[in-house]
Amino acid sequence: RALGLDPTKAEDDSAAANLPQGRLGDSGRPSIGLSIPASPHPDLTYEVQQSTDLVTWTPMARKVGAGAWDVLATGVTVKEGAEVNGRSPLTLEAPALLPDEQGVHLRLSISTTK
Repeated sequence: RALGLDPTKAEDDSAAANLPQGRLGDSGRPSIGLSIPASPHPDLTYEVQQSTDLVTWTPMARKVGAGAWDVLATGVTVKEGAEVNGRSPLTLEAPALLPDEQGVHLRLSISTTK
């Protein structure tokens, strides 16, 4: 339940709306939008990663527990929204693609220290 969702319940479409979603950001850069609990468990680490080949993944930003997001790569932008119903929405934009790059893949990795 690291995303604050109950996997055994599907009362409506609100759960799907809270899953990470890839898109192009306002600047045209690849981005990922997500919504996590406003007060996540202190043992959880959220990390957004990028890859150009789906084999090698590079951390772009990391959040440990209720701490702030740490930007780990040059050119990454984290835009946090206002808390809504106990959830914190955010959009993370990757650096601009280089002319010879075919694309970039983004993912959310969640780990725990326990």
